[in-house]
Amino acid sequence: MMKTLKKICVVMALFVAVMMASCGGANAGVKVLAPGEKIEMTKPEKLTIIDFNATWCGPCRAFAPTFEAAAEKYGAKVDFYSVDVDQHQALARELNIRSIPAILFIHPDGTRDWSIGLMTAEEFDQRIQDALE
Repeated sequence: MMKTLKKICVVMALFVAVMMASCGGANAGVKVLAPGEKIEMTKPEKLTIIDFNATWCGPCRAFAPTFEAAAEKYGAKVDFYSVDVDQHQALARELNIRSIPAILFIHPDGTRDWSIGLMTAEEFDQRIQDALE
């Protein structure tokens, strides 16, 4: 019985992985920062926007589709990252993140701008356009 359950779990995991790859995944255009992975935060090659969030955060979940849509729209000009503060506690502490969602804009010259809290799609789009000018 256990061997059968394990086989079913493996097959289901492979199915989910294949479906996400073929559909572009839930975060197409957004790079999800893996544990131990780093982001260029001093002088990135292009505008970098980082969404600091958590799976348990309602406003973070509400903002995720807006962030993903912006990544699809501006992906050629902007690098988009999603960072789960629970998985990257040291980075969250280093950047003094106390509220989420927290959106960090890092410009190619190294300057930084923050937006804290939930934004509408229109507000976020305007912030991106302003940052690209």
